[in-house]
Amino acid sequence: MNILYVDFETYYSKEFGFSKLTTEEYIRDPRFEVIGVAVQRNKETPVWFSGTHDATAAFLRTFDWEDSIAVAHNAKFDMAILSWCFGIRPHKIADTLSMARAKHATEVGGSLAALSEHYGLGVKGTEVLDALGKRRLDFTPQQLQAYGEYCCNDVVLTSKLFARLLHRFPAFELSLIDLTIRMFTEPVLELDIPMLQQHLQAVRTRREELTQKVTQDPKMLRSNPQFAQLLRQYAVEPPMKTSLTTGKQTYALAKTDEGFRALLEHENEYVQALAAARLGVKSTLEETRTERFIQIAQRGALPIPLRYYAARTGRWGGDELINMQNLPRGSTLKHAIRAPAGYMFVDCDLSQIEARVLAWLAQQDDLVDAFARGDDVYKIMASAIYGKPQEEISKGERFVGKTTILGCIAEGTLTLCESGWKPIETVTLHDKLWDGEEWVCHRGLLRKGFKETWKSCGVWLTPDHRVLCGTRWTEWQYLVTDENTRSRALATGAENLPSQAMLRGTTTGGMNPAISGSLLALKTRRTDERSKLCKQNLMTYDIAYAGPRNRYTIATDAGPLIVHNCGYGMGAAKFQAQLKNFGVDMPLEECERVIHVYRATYPNIPQLWKQANDALLALMQSKTAPLGLDGVLSVEGGAGIRLPNGLYIQYPNLRKVKNDEGHAELVYDMKKGRATIPNKIYGGKNIENICQALARIVVGEHMLLVAKKYKVVMTVHDAIGCVVPENEAEEGLQYVENCMRIRPQWALTLPLNCEGKVAKSYGGE
Repeated sequence: MNILYVDFETYYSKEFGFSKLTTEEYIRDPRFEVIGVAVQRNKETPVWFSGTHDATAAFLRTFDWEDSIAVAHNAKFDMAILSWCFGIRPHKIADTLSMARAKHATEVGGSLAALSEHYGLGVKGTEVLDALGKRRLDFTPQQLQAYGEYCCNDVVLTSKLFARLLHRFPAFELSLIDLTIRMFTEPVLELDIPMLQQHLQAVRTRREELTQKVTQDPKMLRSNPQFAQLLRQYAVEPPMKTSLTTGKQTYALAKTDEGFRALLEHENEYVQALAAARLGVKSTLEETRTERFIQIAQRGALPIPLRYYAARTGRWGGDELINMQNLPRGSTLKHAIRAPAGYMFVDCDLSQIEARVLAWLAQQDDLVDAFARGDDVYKIMASAIYGKPQEEISKGERFVGKTTILGCIAEGTLTLCESGWKPIETVTLHDKLWDGEEWVCHRGLLRKGFKETWKSCGVWLTPDHRVLCGTRWTEWQYLVTDENTRSRALATGAENLPSQAMLRGTTTGGMNPAISGSLLALKTRRTDERSKLCKQNLMTYDIAYAGPRNRYTIATDAGPLIVHNCGYGMGAAKFQAQLKNFGVDMPLEECERVIHVYRATYPNIPQLWKQANDALLALMQSKTAPLGLDGVLSVEGGAGIRLPNGLYIQYPNLRKVKNDEGHAELVYDMKKGRATIPNKIYGGKNIENICQALARIVVGEHMLLVAKKYKVVMTVHDAIGCVVPENEAEEGLQYVENCMRIRPQWALTLPLNCEGKVAKSYGGE
């Protein structure tokens, strides 16, 4: 099969170009004109052609597109011209921009010039700058020849770049690139103009109503500093966030900022009105998107613009100022998107895919089995959280269980506070705890209820509670049963006690007599315990978020131990924020309790988080490390975390830095536009990235299966949209659902399920 490399040069001006228009607007505009095109077949010399539209069409028809792979850089543009202007649809489409995104994310840059420089392929010319405002007939023969040489050079660079990127690039991903480009270049979905016009009027009316509720100048509402001052007038401190561009604190007043959205539910109704008015005045997303839909409908079918590999995890991203990835549930815009005459729209969504992947990857077999049986795992989790039968779980409680999807210390255990040794159940928020390096604050005592505890060295802990042994965390059950492990943990605790100077003013009168009356005894005593294992159900407690290292010190009859606290992976604050996004307001202490119940119920998951953190350290040191199920992932120092599709999750320039509080954390470089900023990474976040990446691969495989029979027109997160003939609507739905229940070869034990619907519109009617 031939490879045809193609590049179009088109008319543009200051008012007519991509700075003003989307790709769809630009190509479908009456002002659009092809000045010339260069085509290279395989390794032959590229050919430049410039002429009338009909002459250009005849030139293009001299190539066998239907039996060729067409390659371009930013193929969405060139292939749309081939399809919309010349009716040419190649057998296969490849895009070097998409391939580069998969291999390099944003670290190298996406332009042909940047990638050519990165790979040392040659230099991209600048003749395109001289073409500003020129129609084809405005060029002199010499200028047109120079422009043709520039275009041919671009084609040569594209062919060289394709050869470099193709090395070890998965064929599976090439097929997904082809499918993604065709969603845009070969559109079939239609838009209901009367419905959109009616919706636009409703949106504008609502905006005006919101604006009239406040008397401030609209400019004050649009200005971040002035709006912040308005909030302060009502004793509301404006929410803040860290800017991705500058890395500094800035106002969190965008429509997507959690802090700002919380103002919509403020107890002061006028504050609510201010926030609503700002949304109505400054954020016109629904209005402008509706306007764009109407304009697109007047030009033709709806191209679905998706950015392939837009995220580090490979997920698709929205594009072209309409972002099909975030149309609100139940939105009128969804109902306005309709299948063409004679067809129906099938929308099928993988059920709980990321939760299933997480349970499977962590080898949490009881949870995997529950998914496979079709049990309501959210009710199972809620039952554990609220301590009542599944049949009594309310809808709200189930939601908490859904949003959730870990060890404890017995009452009476002495904990080292700045004010002395105190029984854990008497620790208050005012007590600073010793974490082995410094005195730290915490978020309070957590009562964990009666649990089975194991005894060693005079103290009782649940068998899964983690204790620091040297530089590694080890579960209490191994300390109880292994003397060497126990001795290492005791030595770690003794060697990291605070100095006498740090203890000045600290009282020790409440210390367990068995430890003796001095810290010196704690530092020197060892254990030779060989007694029979003792188990007992006792009231248990834990400490929430004890400092940045998540640990504190307890006393035993044989010396001190440094133990882990509650708070790893998704913390209570993040859990609380997620609930709030869905209108559920849960106190932080209750969030901490829920998170702990989750970890206690499914202990393999926090263990996977820890393994993922170790994997990050291995990557940083250019080493290998185990991670999850054997054969699914591989941690390859210097490359990243290899996924089953052959691509990698990469963390460029992974390193340890000290945060504003002076504590070490892992960060990697992330590009945001031209800026490079450090982005925090840790075990829980690493696993979140991996689960998203694996889920995306599953969806990708399903898309290709569906595409063998029906035209796939879009994908949104974990869902696939396609069109099927009306006379086989139910058959088509069944086929798609069957495809989306097929397990990948690399995950034959991963339980999958899906939920689909068939209707005339994307909205389901």
